Amino acid sequence: MESAGTVRVVGSLNVDTTFEVEHLVEPGQTILARAVTRSPGGKGLNQAVAAARHGSATRMIGATGADENAALLRAAMADVPGLDAAAVASLDTAPTGEAMIQRDGAGENSIIVSSGANAQLTSDQVSQQLTAVGPGDVVVCQLEVPTETVATALRLGRAAGALTVLNAAPAAPVAHLLADVDLLVVNESEARELLGGASGSPARDLFERFGCTAVVTRGGAGSELCDEHGSASVPAGAVDVVDTTGAGDAFVGTLAAARARGTALRAACEEASAAAAHVCTVPGAFADATGAVLSPA
Repeated sequence: MESAGTVRVVGSLNVDTTFEVEHLVEPGQTILARAVTRSPGGKGLNQAVAAARHGSATRMIGATGADENAALLRAAMADVPGLDAAAVASLDTAPTGEAMIQRDGAGENSIIVSSGANAQLTSDQVSQQLTAVGPGDVVVCQLEVPTETVATALRLGRAAGALTVLNAAPAAPVAHLLADVDLLVVNESEARELLGGASGSPARDLFERFGCTAVVTRGGAGSELCDEHGSASVPAGAVDVVDTTGAGDAFVGTLAAARARGTALRAACEEASAAAAHVCTVPGAFADATGAVLSPA
């Protein structure tokens, strides 16, 4: 049996400040938080951690500032077996990215992100870090770093024979990127953005329109997938939801790890759904196996 490929995640790293609230704040309203925690986050880092925790050799490619928040992130990454952070640049021209998260009693959240160093991750930096990519590897991107940098990563991954994965989040126009995408992963609202409206079978419609394998996540309703072999639905596990933050990232990272091992798409989605469900049972996107948030405030 061939060894599994490396998952190379090109994306964002943030420090998340999470406010526990009774309900999400409304315009013009001031409310008091019950608790506040700080923890590592960012879609890229969350996905890289998920891939590493599900058995893949994983390389994080991104940028932080040269500040206290960067030190927090590097310490946290060092504690994740299988996660290589050597390709995370330290920039003195921008602070580390940050996210402010509100989380209510039902586990729902709203998020504001300040990109910081993530916005300065360049195509040249990524090109230097993808020289060793090859067949069997998986290159994973999202949209919290510059689009031109994402385009470079996908193009180089495709040219090298790697499986290219785009999590088109946050929602943005990405049709020009999809020629270099093997596997597109979006949630229902992101699918509507790409399709220009609602769809009864969004994964199938995305596959037919753009020609890449499509997976649409649907929260507690599971996920829908479509490739050249047809469409299928994968149920989500029933869990007591504590916090939905990072569930989508856990899905993407676990899916990438499974595909790097050669797992078939449907089975990979089932594994990813289980991982996403588990993340919903613990607080924070960067929780360990026991559910404790790393680096609390």
